[in-house]
Amino acid sequence: MGNLEDRKRGIDLDSLPRTFRDTIVATRRLGYRYCWIDSLCILQDSHQDWVHEASLMHQYYKHAVLSIAADSASGDHEGFLGTIRPPITPKIKVPFHSRHVEGPSHAFVTSGTLSSFQVEQKSAVGATFLSARGWCMQEDILAPRTLHYTTNQLVWECQRHIMSETDCTPQGTNDSALAVSTKRYFLRPESGRSDPLILAAPLFYEYCEPMYRWYVILAEYFRRKLTVVTDRLPAISGLAHEIEQQSKMEYKAGIWIQDLHLSLLWSVDGRGLPHAQFQAPSWSWAALNIQMSWGLATNPEFQLYRGPSYWDIDHEYYKATLVECRMLYHSGDLVAGHLRLCGRLLPYNRWKGTSRPYINTFWRQVVSHQGWPEFIYPDNGDQLICSFDMLPVDDDDEDHTGMENEAEEAQAGSSDLSSDESNASCLSIDMEDDDDDDDEDAADRDEADWWGKSFYENLQLFQIARYKPRQEFTEMDQRSPPPPFIYALLLQPSETHKGCFRRVGLAEVPDGQGLTDVGWEETEVTIV
Repeated sequence: MGNLEDRKRGIDLDSLPRTFRDTIVATRRLGYRYCWIDSLCILQDSHQDWVHEASLMHQYYKHAVLSIAADSASGDHEGFLGTIRPPITPKIKVPFHSRHVEGPSHAFVTSGTLSSFQVEQKSAVGATFLSARGWCMQEDILAPRTLHYTTNQLVWECQRHIMSETDCTPQGTNDSALAVSTKRYFLRPESGRSDPLILAAPLFYEYCEPMYRWYVILAEYFRRKLTVVTDRLPAISGLAHEIEQQSKMEYKAGIWIQDLHLSLLWSVDGRGLPHAQFQAPSWSWAALNIQMSWGLATNPEFQLYRGPSYWDIDHEYYKATLVECRMLYHSGDLVAGHLRLCGRLLPYNRWKGTSRPYINTFWRQVVSHQGWPEFIYPDNGDQLICSFDMLPVDDDDEDHTGMENEAEEAQAGSSDLSSDESNASCLSIDMEDDDDDDDEDAADRDEADWWGKSFYENLQLFQIARYKPRQEFTEMDQRSPPPPFIYALLLQPSETHKGCFRRVGLAEVPDGQGLTDVGWEETEVTIV
């Protein structure tokens, strides 16, 4: 703030980084007077000003005429105007008429390979410097129009289409593009519902629904990087605010209150690290510093919400109900929160399945009762499948370096595992001692004992909702559909809040043989 008054009187353009100067030049040449650059318009040494402006960021992006994206620049020093483009020769301009646009169109036929911007740079996270940055995502989606200065060409993107210098044919209008689209029809989803594709195939109607969009956005967002890991909630708050307006749902620390039966079902298979300071309640993914890069060699398609893409909530079956959700803020920062639910609770050590429970970890292929098409079926239909949020920590490992080392060693050791390995040799849990176990069972138990017996003695299962396969997908698959199962939170008593619980993971509970009824007690739980 020391030079604030000087900045108000004027800023010497030569003192600015090249990318800033190019942005100002482009703004003026386009005929506009004002442009917003975060690091110039937010006081850099004032947390109060940052909190205030961060809460308004979605308004700036949403109501801007357009956003200038320097996709070709790795930093503020490089700039994007006057750069030398790779030659694209020879090329032939082929005119044609498209039913998607009014007037004539054309395409260029070249001897080289210039991939479309849609495929190469929009769909592939990390293909450009901007597409790898978490903070840039909401600016890209919320701005109604974006000019992309790429290495090869200038690209125009709006809420409906993408067009480039080398191909004026509108892109982003087929079913696969709409399914993964984040920007298309985002500000006005009702426009998308009148899209010819949606009208012709009602199954695609959900592509324009706010909640569907949120989970698509979140999947991409978690593949991006943040310089400050504690920015995980603020950097997506603008998108959350817009979806909150569209859906009329209530948003709390990354979770949608009216969509709890899906929103709570995130899992990370041990990829979580604790934050140094409180960021969110344990029921929110923002409570963890999630290492999305762990295990990508084994599970390259890992997502925070890995399902249920082909499953629907069984509304005829019992499910947890919301009693109360409260959040406490101080100076704009979230400092506490709790979620109170009414549902069915079962102590873990009273689980009656005949198969030993199985633990999913990031260095193994995912086992799930969802089965097809992405996952491996469990060996037995009555097997409880658990996914813990964090790897265990030794009492003397205060900085959690041991946890990171264990993760690296586990991941390095996973390269020898074949993709079709039976889950019997993977990490599993013994709830009772058995001196007659063979060597393989003993090895399994050693891994499970990372958490220790006291951990399992206090562990609780809390039912959230029952899921069943969608009819349209079971009709598409010739195999018998998998049976329904129940998602349950894995809870531990809180060390800091008496009578409360903290979330430690997520479980798939097989439904059948009374396993989801016998022994379960209906009660209220408070999760902090």
